[in-house]
Amino acid sequence: MTAPNPTDNTPRHGHRPGLTTAWLALLVLSLASTGATVLPVPQQIVATAVLVLALIKARVILARYLELSAARSWLSGLSVVIAGFFALVLGLFLIYPAAL
Repeated sequence: MTAPNPTDNTPRHGHRPGLTTAWLALLVLSLASTGATVLPVPQQIVATAVLVLALIKARVILARYLELSAARSWLSGLSVVIAGFFALVLGLFLIYPAAL
């Protein structure tokens, strides 16, 4: 049996490039969402910030975890659907802020 070569750049079984970066991005975006909720700003701004961050997180998940970055049409289509849902939720919140 040969010893592993530390300079070998061959992907390990199950290793997907960019997954760690995606995970770190999701962690940072989650911390930003949490941080936005404690800022002394109007509730509408906080809700908008949290929803925008959620939209970005959804795109990261679609592109990296579900590997849709290789299928651009699926990524674009699902992004449009999620953005539409985002706009609907944000619009309803801005119209009826007391509902929350």
